[in-house]
Amino acid sequence: MKKYRFKIPLWKLSLRTIDLLDEDGNKVGEMQRYFKYKWHWFIDLIFDHLIFNVQARDIHGKTRIDIMELFNFKSLIRDKWRLEITDEAGRVKTSEINNKTVIKTNERIVYEGLNHKIMVMRDIGEKIVRFTDMETKQILATASYESITKFTSIDVTIFNESLTIYEVACIYLLLRVKH
Repeated sequence: MKKYRFKIPLWKLSLRTIDLLDEDGNKVGEMQRYFKYKWHWFIDLIFDHLIFNVQARDIHGKTRIDIMELFNFKSLIRDKWRLEITDEAGRVKTSEINNKTVIKTNERIVYEGLNHKIMVMRDIGEKIVRFTDMETKQILATASYESITKFTSIDVTIFNESLTIYEVACIYLLLRVKH
């Protein structure tokens, strides 16, 4: 079991770099929201977080996770993102993140990681976001904020080595910004 922490900005449109820290407070990487074109920022401001792209880099500056918004007619109804995961050896796996939310208060997204098909769930009454293996129903990781007064400080606990802090942090930020 590994524990991490990061602090997200209060303003959802912020492009500030977010440091990813281990339980000792050492920096293990960073993530940052970005816009492909400068005018995307303006569209995002007007249309309430229509565009979401985020990248996570390790301590050496190598991109480990890249999430990009997919635009088509179906994505106006249900959001979709392209996920590129780079493992330790430099192999890249590309998959889609699909929004499976039926009721806005019970958010669900599904994606395929390096080794598992994962469902990410957040209920409105709980502060915990759970990353669950869809086949075995095992909880792979959890992410939650400290308290109602410290909702920008996020604690991550990873139970399975197949998930990385980069993956969990980017998906959590996606849920936080888009919903």
